[in-house]
Amino acid sequence: MIVSSPPPPDFGNQISAEIRLPMALDEGLLTPFQYLCISDNTDLRAEDLMQGNKYIATKLTEKLCNQERVGLIVNKLHYYLPDETKCKALGFCASKEHARYMAEQFNAAGLNADYLTSDRDSEREQLNRELAKGKINYLFVVDIFNEGVDIPEVDVVLFLRPTESLTIFLQQLGRGLRLYPGKLLLTVFDFVAQLNKNYDFTSRFRSLMVRKDRSVVDQVKNGFTLLPHGCSIHMEEKAQQYVLENIKAAVYNRRRLIQELRSYDHIPTIKEFIENNGQDVRIIYKNNDCWTKLKAEAGLCTYERDENTSRYEKGIANLVHNNSVAYLRFIQHLLTNADEIRFDDERERVFGTMFYYTLYLDKISKTGVRSIEEALRNFKKYTPFVDEVKELTAYLLSNIDIKTFPIGEGLPQALEQYGRYTREEIFTIFGRQTAEKCMQGSVSGVLNIEERNTELLFVTLNKSDKDFSVSTMYDDYVVSERQFHWKSKNTDTHEGRGKRYVEQAINKKKFLLFVRADKTDGFNNTCPFYCFGLVDYISSRDDKPMSIDWHMHHPILPQFIKAV
Repeated sequence: MIVSSPPPPDFGNQISAEIRLPMALDEGLLTPFQYLCISDNTDLRAEDLMQGNKYIATKLTEKLCNQERVGLIVNKLHYYLPDETKCKALGFCASKEHARYMAEQFNAAGLNADYLTSDRDSEREQLNRELAKGKINYLFVVDIFNEGVDIPEVDVVLFLRPTESLTIFLQQLGRGLRLYPGKLLLTVFDFVAQLNKNYDFTSRFRSLMVRKDRSVVDQVKNGFTLLPHGCSIHMEEKAQQYVLENIKAAVYNRRRLIQELRSYDHIPTIKEFIENNGQDVRIIYKNNDCWTKLKAEAGLCTYERDENTSRYEKGIANLVHNNSVAYLRFIQHLLTNADEIRFDDERERVFGTMFYYTLYLDKISKTGVRSIEEALRNFKKYTPFVDEVKELTAYLLSNIDIKTFPIGEGLPQALEQYGRYTREEIFTIFGRQTAEKCMQGSVSGVLNIEERNTELLFVTLNKSDKDFSVSTMYDDYVVSERQFHWKSKNTDTHEGRGKRYVEQAINKKKFLLFVRADKTDGFNNTCPFYCFGLVDYISSRDDKPMSIDWHMHHPILPQFIKAV
């Protein structure tokens, strides 16, 4: 007596399928799989093959319909299957033409094959029966087999095209997972080509893992150890390389981030999400987005929007560049301490003002509060955003790659050698931006701090015509680990205002150098300046502008001198 198997998970529902598939496999409700990632040299990286985040079927078909690729597929079936002439396989294709082509080529290779497309819908039942009974061994289809088809005898699935939709991938895989007497294993062939950076491998493999909180990259590198009972994934060497390269180069737009968040069966932390995907934390904060807003749009949290949340959504991104242990721990202490907010010294008051401007982006008269302390007290009422800042500061602290330390020498305590700062944070540290005064600065130039007999020199190394005028396209560059070449304002001369540089040994003036490579980063956010620290005059030449060489008190960071 044949006992019908329980129905499979609802593969039409993405979230349900991702959560239930590993569980159903573990509980024996579905057939275990061996998933073979086969190296395929087909190059599908070109941008003109894509429209948005999807491959164009006609262009994809042109790439996939070639005899060399068919030869690879047939050879791999012969290599991995006990008998490639006795299986019952579904092959998922890019188009009707691709399905017809594959059937013709397989028949020419001596393998019994046919194809089913919408043009042959009247033959559906007959072809289903022929595959189930083994009269044909390979049935090539497009998307017609995603829904409403039940052939539990299927024991091989061929992914012959990249499938962008995770839902469709799970539906197609599900066609082979149904239990059937004598069927011990589903063999999956995934022909892994060189894919466009918009293609998403990460969600696909996570959907098969029983632990969705673990790194997909680590699983790909070290072998999949977190699969349901009886299941395995084997990657050929080049296929593994293609997958890792794709994950590393993947384009994570907002839609993809939200899709990734929905693939979890719990609410991930920032650290967990970033490390699982092998990405940069800045992908979350691209274009001044934020983690809480992304989670809300993924259905993982809720909050009532108001004027403050609108500020926080834009502002928290301004924390990402910070690498000062003292400042990040100050924020953590402020958010976890239940006591009344107060600042015990000048450094804490500066840190408080910096954090206020990160969150509120404007002076207090514009944000409806009477003091910075009141504003920060208000922020602590917004639990989802407080949790985000706690997670973000913890992540930043665990990933600090440069040791910073107070410069001293009569300069503000909050200023640290090698610290990364926005212009506004530097203005705050030197008292030019306060609770009552919001100061905007130029992208480069000089700021005089008269009361400290100090000048701040701002430099952007990679200038562009779009961002700088002819008069400010100066040639600033690193000479060596201890020397920096800088050009002054185009009005400075040796006998005029530029004399203050030449006579530094006499006037005891301090010059502080702040440098960044570019104006914006690859995530469309403004780059911070690195504090290169104090510099001393060596020599100069020319006028309007002056060309000056400075000696650094501390070595220039390696990333700025690697090309020297």
